[in-house]
Amino acid sequence: MEVQLLQLLTIVESIPENLTYKAGSPSHMSTYHGLMRLMEYATESIEIASFYWTLRPSDLPFHDNSTWQGESVFDTLMSAGKDRHLKIKIVQNKPDPPNKDTEELAKYGGAEVRTLDVGRLLGSGILHTKMWLIDRQHFYVGSANLDWRSLTQVKELGALITNCSCMAQDMGKLFDAYWYLGTNTSSIPSQWPPTYNTNINNNSTMKINYNGTMATTYLSSSPPPFCASGRTNDIDAIVSVIHQAEKYWPVIDDALRRTAFDRKITRIFVVPAFTEAQKKIPYGRVNHNKYMVTDKTAYIGTSNWSGDYFITTGGIGLIVNQNVTDPSQNGNVRQQLQDIFVRDWYSQYSTEIHKFNFTWPKHHSHHHDIDKLRKALKDYYEKNADELEKENKTITPQSESGSKSKRRRSTFEVATPTNNLTPQVNSEEGSNKRKRRSTFEVTPDIKPSADKQDAGSVEQGSKKKKSKPSRSAKNSQTETKKG
Repeated sequence: MEVQLLQLLTIVESIPENLTYKAGSPSHMSTYHGLMRLMEYATESIEIASFYWTLRPSDLPFHDNSTWQGESVFDTLMSAGKDRHLKIKIVQNKPDPPNKDTEELAKYGGAEVRTLDVGRLLGSGILHTKMWLIDRQHFYVGSANLDWRSLTQVKELGALITNCSCMAQDMGKLFDAYWYLGTNTSSIPSQWPPTYNTNINNNSTMKINYNGTMATTYLSSSPPPFCASGRTNDIDAIVSVIHQAEKYWPVIDDALRRTAFDRKITRIFVVPAFTEAQKKIPYGRVNHNKYMVTDKTAYIGTSNWSGDYFITTGGIGLIVNQNVTDPSQNGNVRQQLQDIFVRDWYSQYSTEIHKFNFTWPKHHSHHHDIDKLRKALKDYYEKNADELEKENKTITPQSESGSKSKRRRSTFEVATPTNNLTPQVNSEEGSNKRKRRSTFEVTPDIKPSADKQDAGSVEQGSKKKKSKPSRSAKNSQTETKKG
């Protein structure tokens, strides 16, 4: 008699060393233990799509004890191919310089490695996906790169799904598309063959009994040319999640920018360096989450929320809708994600943006476009501060229920990378300003890369109105160590 295994969806997190929360705060399985569990489950194959690899500290000129988890993942993966004779397939973004981890996995672990050069296929862009697929039965998708820092020094969030062949096989179609494109002679088909098509999308979701709780779910992908028939584009999935929320909030670009900068309702989440050793680690101590939660739906993705990530960058999103009447019910992934947001929002690491002074350290020259964008936003805010403050004073606060106004209170929370900033707390600036009912959190990255960026979170009240997402994007994207 065949035993039906419980389909599990587990949220996994990387919490940087020494970063602690109050007793009783939400706590989840670590990314490290999640990946180790997946490799333990593997009996036939391990398929990985990744942006870059530094599981071992080859990029450090000194020894750091926190590298052990990355080294452990690398050694276990090597053993899976060399000793357990599992089939390992890796699709990586075009590395520069060469990738030592994948080179050795291919040479000694029997891994098949392909490089997907998105720039060659689309003129610009990268493969930004972070995905593990095991036996086409289990998978991980989330923000964590194949980097030792993503396990011990960077705040990450992802989803671990086990015993779910229907969704794992659908994820396999996305991996197969990467694998096909990962050769020097490949080209994007004008129409993808039927084997890549899917009937699981935002209009035809899959019903899954996750953790004993019924849910509807699907996978989204970007960029559009990589999507076969039936696949929901990642940006369309995000917009759909927002529009389907009972408590509505406008779409990404215009709404986030206007709300954050015009009304001064942003919060900054900073991962401190608690020791001198942590201060020396490059590209560490940042919040790198990429998720969104509404009153109905949880979204966990791999893309930063910038136009080019949905047009010329490879990424994946997992959408889970659970209509659970009891928020305390076990298996309520949406509620778990919201609890994480609230935990971070009210933590000692989150500070109102108008209490910060921002400085932008000089980075590598190829980040000058991003530096210009940051400076433009800062200049705009400073030049229009008086006018915006005057405008905000005319806003009539409303109660949580919205009973004093026809405007509905909306609940919409996002964690997604923003620009690199080096904050300095200013306890006086803005201390006497009136608190407003709307809240929006973004968390900056201290790392000198445009992708290893901190996450933001949003809880926003607004009028219900429709807005199209911004599709504008720069065509130039040559950066290193993006998250």
